[in-house]
Amino acid sequence: MSSGEKAHFGIDADSVEQLNAWVDRVTTLRSTIRSASFDMAERPGWFAETRASHLRRLAELCRRAGIDQADILADTLMLLTEGVRSGDNQTEVARRKLNRICKATIAAFSRR
Repeated sequence: MSSGEKAHFGIDADSVEQLNAWVDRVTTLRSTIRSASFDMAERPGWFAETRASHLRRLAELCRRAGIDQADILADTLMLLTEGVRSGDNQTEVARRKLNRICKATIAAFSRR
């Protein structure tokens, strides 16, 4: 979808680009979830609070991008990235595949 088409449908092209930038960031980072799990015993609730805060910000970015089902897209992106990043599948190939899947998901949710 071109930027003119996005504008016609009420989609903020800049916010869509920010979503894609978020995908690029999270799919190039090595997982810190396993190392953070050691700290969770000392700080109960920290991970859940951090995740919930991040999810709210992501959902707001989805809303600004004009996504009708912003909360579902945010949940979907979080589940996809957490699944690959917390698993044993930390290869470059897996991260590139995750990047493509997340961007295709954003594009699918952006269509009206």
